[in-house]
Amino acid sequence: MNYLYLLINFLTIIGPLALSFDKKVAFYKNWRYLFPAIGLMACVFIPWDILFTEIEVWGFNPNYISGIHLFSLPLGEALFFLTVPYACVFVYECLNIYFPNRFLIKKPLNFIIILIIFCIVIYVMYNDKLYTGYTALIALLILFIQLLRSSNSRFLGNFYRAFFVCIIPMLLIDGLLTGMPIVEYNALERSAFRLGPIPWEDFLYQFIMIYMVIGFYAYFKRKAKKKQPK
Repeated sequence: MNYLYLLINFLTIIGPLALSFDKKVAFYKNWRYLFPAIGLMACVFIPWDILFTEIEVWGFNPNYISGIHLFSLPLGEALFFLTVPYACVFVYECLNIYFPNRFLIKKPLNFIIILIIFCIVIYVMYNDKLYTGYTALIALLILFIQLLRSSNSRFLGNFYRAFFVCIIPMLLIDGLLTGMPIVEYNALERSAFRLGPIPWEDFLYQFIMIYMVIGFYAYFKRKAKKKQPK
C-alpha cells in the first residue's frame, strides 16, 4: 500500500490525459498554456504545502506513501499539484467546447458576494486556526480579484461551472486521501466540520487552486489568441 498515493494520482490523470487527443477538444494543443499555468500555481501551493507540513498543520501517513520525496514533500503529494489541476482544466475546456451556452452560472457576481460574506465570517470565527484562517483569507483575496474581473462574467460563469463539476471527482479523490487517511490533519489547526472524512476547508483550498490554474490558463490562451494575425 506504500504506493497508494501515487496510484490515486495515476487514476486522476489517466482519463483526462488519454482523452486529451480527442479530435474535437484536442486538449494537447493547449499544453503550452496549461503547463505554465500549473507552474505558476505550484509556486504558491508547493511552498504553502511545505510550510504547513513542517509546522505540522497536516502530515502524511507513512503506510501509504512511497518514501520518495520531491521538494521535501512525498512524491504523491507533489504530483497532486500536477494531476488534479490538469484534470480540472481539462474539464473546464471540455465544458466550454461541448456545452458553450449550457449550465452556466448566469450571475456569478451575486455568488461571489455570498462567498465573500461566508469567508469573512469564517475568518473572524477561526482566524486562530492556521488551516481554516489562512485558507479563508486567501480565498477572500481570490474573490476580491474576481470582483475586479466581474465585467468578464462569461469567464467567471465558465469557471464556476467547471468548479462545481470538479467537486464530484474531488469528493472521491479527497475522500480517499482523508478517509484512509493518507493525509492527516492537526485538529487544533482546523475547524471541526467535515463532509464525511473531508475537512470542509479542503473545498476552499481546491477553489483557490482551481481558480489560479484556470485563470492563468485562460490568460495565456487569450494572450496568444490576440497575437495571432487577423
